[in-house]
Amino acid sequence: MKPLLEFEPFWSTGRRKWILSLSQEERHRWVRLRLFVRSSRLQGVSFNCKPGGEVATLEEMTKRFEERIVTDDPSYELLPNTLLADVMTAVKQAAGNPAALSLPRVLQLLERVTVDLGGATVNRAAYRRATNASPLRLGAEVMDLGSDWAAREVPKWIEWCASTSKRDVGLLTQYEYVREQLARLDTKGAYLSAVLQERLGVRGGHLRFGHWSVEVRDRWKVRSEFDWAPSEWAIFLLAEKERTHTRAIKQRLAAQNLERQIGGAWAQYGGWLSERPDELRELEILLGGIAITPAVGTEDAGKVGTNSDSIA
Repeated sequence: MKPLLEFEPFWSTGRRKWILSLSQEERHRWVRLRLFVRSSRLQGVSFNCKPGGEVATLEEMTKRFEERIVTDDPSYELLPNTLLADVMTAVKQAAGNPAALSLPRVLQLLERVTVDLGGATVNRAAYRRATNASPLRLGAEVMDLGSDWAAREVPKWIEWCASTSKRDVGLLTQYEYVREQLARLDTKGAYLSAVLQERLGVRGGHLRFGHWSVEVRDRWKVRSEFDWAPSEWAIFLLAEKERTHTRAIKQRLAAQNLERQIGGAWAQYGGWLSERPDELRELEILLGGIAITPAVGTEDAGKVGTNSDSIA
């Protein structure tokens, strides 16, 4: 039986795509607001802040933040026992307690700190069962599920914020390479399937494009269409390499394309920040006073995930 609430993984693109539809000014406002929220305290269970301390609604905190004037106060410190304080402690420990972080590393950190932590999908069948049983029980179950999820996933989220793992667009990179190689083949007016058959025969075999190769299985012509375009053949060949179906490849390519768009949006925001020292200084203060060096460091601004961009 499925649970009442199903939570997306905290690292999913669905929790990070909020940046795509905003202008640079709007992105900066949301980054500042989410940093402020995660450095504040709420009473009770919250996905944004830890229990205890000052009582405030999100609306009240938003208003308070918009009215707040951030200054270069050398005594400014993050409130202890808040999510952002724990994240910055983990970041500094992982990096060897540096006095400064490069802008690309900060952008990667901001992408992870500002994820939507509160979203969940309601299972309709479970919701109907719980509602029919007891509305009061429904509310208690929602609170319990949220608390359990936060207790289990927030420590992993903090660890992920502190890591510098790479953005996962490896399959997309392979797809673009294979599609380009297929498009360059001299078909002499014939369909690509005829050219591939000259290389593979009817029973399949080894196919190589430069440093990329695949073992195509027997009966490959039965599983394909003779008039496919290079893009469709590239998806088919990736499915052969991964030993899966084309639908799974298309789903992964769509997710990695969104991943790349998110990375591009953060890179654009970084370029905007690098030309605005006042806004950059705001982020330094909200991150607990750590300096941000605008020069490009060794970190990638938006690398997320575990797979590299290499073609294999």
